Amino acid sequence: MFATHDALGYPFQFGPDRMLWRGVELMLHTPWLLVTFEINSELHRTFLLKGTDELLRFAEGSGPGTLSSVRLVLPPDGSPGSDWIFVPVRRVEKERRSIDGAVVSAVVTTSDGRRYGSFPIQPLDRANSDLELLVDLGTTSS
Repeated sequence: MFATHDALGYPFQFGPDRMLWRGVELMLHTPWLLVTFEINSELHRTFLLKGTDELLRFAEGSGPGTLSSVRLVLPPDGSPGSDWIFVPVRRVEKERRSIDGAVVSAVVTTSDGRRYGSFPIQPLDRANSDLELLVDLGTTSS
């Protein structure tokens, strides 16, 4: 989750429904997603998402363009090292049925073949037959 602070607000706005911020505070040190959409060859929009449920809405077509890149952002306590890391995502899939009775969500497969999902985002063990491919980002996500 992210928090905004007036001191980090930007003085110019695009309209009444959008606020611009120079920075946000991470309230929880849990994994999150950095998701980029290509509007056209020169215009991209990038979002920070708290979980795979938001990613599912975007991947199913409500995003502002073509989903072109997803990075899983792992905090120090969930990464192999001692710092935040960005892990490329190569596939976004939809659960055919929820594993725990919760809302059906997206599952991401990283470039090393690991699957993550749920909220907070965590490693998952899902069979291919439990998933429906939504987006194939190739072997790397740029």
